[in-house]
Amino acid sequence: MRPLQAFGPALGIAVLATPMVAAQPFNIDSFTVDGGGGMLVGTNYTLSGTIGQPDAGVLDGSSFSISGGFWMAVGVPGCNLADLAEPFGVLDLGDINVFVSGFVIQDPIADLNDDTILDLADINLFISLFIAGCP
Repeated sequence: MRPLQAFGPALGIAVLATPMVAAQPFNIDSFTVDGGGGMLVGTNYTLSGTIGQPDAGVLDGSSFSISGGFWMAVGVPGCNLADLAEPFGVLDLGDINVFVSGFVIQDPIADLNDDTILDLADINLFISLFIAGCP
């Protein structure tokens, strides 16, 4: 085995030849210790997390938005995928409002067929499930 000193010049050249990776300009300026969440998947980014209690509502930035709440993947609390708002087990105007609002702002909550695309297929599925009602 050669002493480390023999690699000195070659190691220095290799380090200098390695491209620098710039840190991403994203940061979270403020936060609360909350809970719920879930996974948000976009074209280039994925965000997930859980701890404590949820903040309600949507936080908007210039290019991104995030909705506070519990992990939906843990289990759907309603009677079907169209049951998006309390009271769960009842399909009503609240569910329609949540779906339409989510669809307009491109929130994953409105992606009922889970294909990461909000389109007519999601609207048709919501209408079918809403008309089917709760058991």
